Amino acid sequence: FIFQTRYIRFESLYYYCNLITTSPRFPRLYNNMFLPVLIGGQDISSLRAHFDHDERNVIVASNRQLIYYNIQSGQENGTSSIPDSKLAQNETIVSCEKVDQTLYLLTNLGKIFIWCLEARDWLNELSLPIDPDTETLVSCKLLGKRQYIFLTRDNASETSGTKVYYSMSRSERERPKQRELIGECSGCDQTSFDIGCAFTQHELDKEQNKSMRDKLSKQRVLAFIKESRVCFQRLGLGEKLHPKLNKQVIANYHFTCVRANPKRPMIAAGDAHGRIYVYSGDFDSVKNPWGNRTKLHWHSTALNDLCFSSTGQTLYSVGGESGCVVVWDLSGNHLGQKKVIAGLGMPMRHLNSNENHQQLILSSEDNELLFIDTDHHSRSMKTLTRRTYDMYLNNNTKAIRFDASSSNEYKKSKSIGLLWHAKTDTLVTNGKTGRLQFYSPSKRVLTETLDALKTRILSLEPNGRVLPSDITKAAFSSNGDWLAFYETRDSEDGLFPEVRLHIYQRSATLSHWSWIQTADRLHSTAGVSDLKFSPDGQYLVSLGDDGSFHVLYKINLDPKTNTKQMYAKGFFGNVPENLGSQVAFSQDSSVLAIGLKNETTLIWMIVDPYKLEYECQLSRDDTENLASEAENNDPDDRQRPLEVIGLHFGHYEPPRSIAPLCEVRSKYIRIWNILKAQSSSEQMLEYLVSEAPSPGVDGDPNDEFTAAAFDQATGSSQVLDHFAVSTKKNLVYIFELKINQDSQTLSPLIVIDASLTQCSLQQPRYYTNMCFVGNPILVIDEQCHQDLLLLKLINRLCLMTNQQELIGFTDKLTLERQSAVNNCNEIKTYELSELNDYFTKSASIYRDELTKLSVHEKMDPPTMTEKQRRIKHKLDVQRML
Repeated sequence: FIFQTRYIRFESLYYYCNLITTSPRFPRLYNNMFLPVLIGGQDISSLRAHFDHDERNVIVASNRQLIYYNIQSGQENGTSSIPDSKLAQNETIVSCEKVDQTLYLLTNLGKIFIWCLEARDWLNELSLPIDPDTETLVSCKLLGKRQYIFLTRDNASETSGTKVYYSMSRSERERPKQRELIGECSGCDQTSFDIGCAFTQHELDKEQNKSMRDKLSKQRVLAFIKESRVCFQRLGLGEKLHPKLNKQVIANYHFTCVRANPKRPMIAAGDAHGRIYVYSGDFDSVKNPWGNRTKLHWHSTALNDLCFSSTGQTLYSVGGESGCVVVWDLSGNHLGQKKVIAGLGMPMRHLNSNENHQQLILSSEDNELLFIDTDHHSRSMKTLTRRTYDMYLNNNTKAIRFDASSSNEYKKSKSIGLLWHAKTDTLVTNGKTGRLQFYSPSKRVLTETLDALKTRILSLEPNGRVLPSDITKAAFSSNGDWLAFYETRDSEDGLFPEVRLHIYQRSATLSHWSWIQTADRLHSTAGVSDLKFSPDGQYLVSLGDDGSFHVLYKINLDPKTNTKQMYAKGFFGNVPENLGSQVAFSQDSSVLAIGLKNETTLIWMIVDPYKLEYECQLSRDDTENLASEAENNDPDDRQRPLEVIGLHFGHYEPPRSIAPLCEVRSKYIRIWNILKAQSSSEQMLEYLVSEAPSPGVDGDPNDEFTAAAFDQATGSSQVLDHFAVSTKKNLVYIFELKINQDSQTLSPLIVIDASLTQCSLQQPRYYTNMCFVGNPILVIDEQCHQDLLLLKLINRLCLMTNQQELIGFTDKLTLERQSAVNNCNEIKTYELSELNDYFTKSASIYRDELTKLSVHEKMDPPTMTEKQRRIKHKLDVQRML
């Protein structure tokens, strides 16, 4: 029993024992009690979104969880995850289907999880008859609650086609045990097959035979794509499969999506040229086996998805055009009339309609949800969108999808990574082209979007290439009042790109960004290595790939009020070309460090804005030995430069004559004392990535550091500097940025196994950026940990994956508590007042019953009956509580 301030929770004592005994202060501890949790940027565009039962929320399945978004406010309205104990390591949700008031979630290994929309609770867990060792579930549709039509793909070949199977269970609570093959399908997602085509009431009334009319009312049609064909299969509610009824429409079209009308015998199929073919009529007819065909054409690119309205009188279509939805009228005299809803942003990937109203929910290619009401007014959900620059760079709308190979190069491409804005305590990253997103990790909502470049791009050119401007490097001042970023636009020939430095200032009263100035051509090349403000905000340094670095300094245009300020050009210097990597200022803004790719760091003293004095160069004497060791491990390591992942100054300690400088590269971490730089490696601490993180855990020589973040926290009596690094193997290390004169070794305070669920082995997920925020991100029980300072560091650490997902940390106890409260009906949470009333009432009932059963006022325990003994035991438990 764990007693808190206002609540009493029934929890397991096992996790408390584990957390308390594994104190982070043990040296080089390998801790697996902290777990990574997705807090933003989830994949919400790969599967169709659904409306909730009360039509107030939108539900979308992502990875292993369901996410609710409120339609009115656009904010996240709760999540529910499938317990990790019920899923395998690489198991994720691949299909989400709504049947009445329930959602059926199916994983790639064939498991079925049933979610009740009204109660927001899990109802049942089933599985499909597939072999996870040889095949993978791609998608699934349901006919009622007992019949499953699903696609599988052979694990031996990723390029092989999918097969369509039919399976039926005896009841809703039993899993299907057998399956029947319907045919082969060329598609590999939910848009390649669909079920519908119910007979209208008018058609049923024509049938005079009641038994035949009842049979027709249960008939449906399965439509799926097979290369240049659309195949039809008649199915019946509660009936077995009839394989002989399979019919095909043979055409020389490259079909991309198909959708069945839920209210009428009608099927729509879209092709790669933007044409829509609508088939209607009796699909079992001998004279006209494929029904009547109508061609609709407006789109200029391939169709992504189709959707019928709840009445079946309207068809919606989306293609590769930017932000367009076409509304087709399918009523008798108006067949083929259309209306275009434009100006919605990025190309749409999926769409779904409401059951009761003409409302739509759309998923865009940049991972955004859009709601369209009956008046065709759009409203976007406040989600973290993906960076769209790669879409124009590759001239392909599918290049920014989560399963695209280009998304793995997010760190290598020109992006600002992940920054922290101190004034609003938000995370800042790239969004749509020319925009910056401000995301609150604790509230899980997009608070602000800065459209800095005012870029408006209509669509991609089929035979050309769009070269948009984008924000490639950005920096905030320490107080959050100033923003500087580079706008880069590649030229047609790639020789003379456009590069501009923009500086913005945030208004203290209006809370918006105001443009201050723009500087052109600071560097001769498009590559900008780093951009950073000094801690006092007086200097701004820009380091280019051409080897030049510029120091800009703040000036007051109105000395009386200090309200009009800007940055002027100051010192100009050079480093070896194509070797500049990162810059860092000391805490008092008097020293500038420039890290190079050749494993050296240059130290400059800032005398005034126009004068910098070169002091020294930091490098190890035995760099050649390290290079030879790397050559033995990986032949490519000698040719690959070791870029600086992180460079940061610690606090100066005058009594000990220590001024630490931390340098993080892909293979090692070094902390230098720049006051003793002339003695080279003296008072230099080093930690190699190949070292074992903990006794009993083997180190990996092929591992490398991928991201670094620095933070300063105030302890009991002094300021403590810490930093965190992540590796390709998804290990997160936390160190203290401090030089201990008594020890020449650098050891981590804690090592966290932050492994992520790998959706694809060909494109593994790992961390590319990280930073510390101001306030805690997730709830962690502080009573279970001894080192609260380290706990607060972990709780303020946010990481970004190569898929542009945001990750925070929590502990196993918190997840176990949330899972117990959400998924177990026996475990409840009471307020103390409610619990007191409950115990008082229960004790009164038991006491009255005990009085009736007793003959004497005082009973001797040996003379009690078995029932009386149980009642007295209950009373003792109540009194104890």
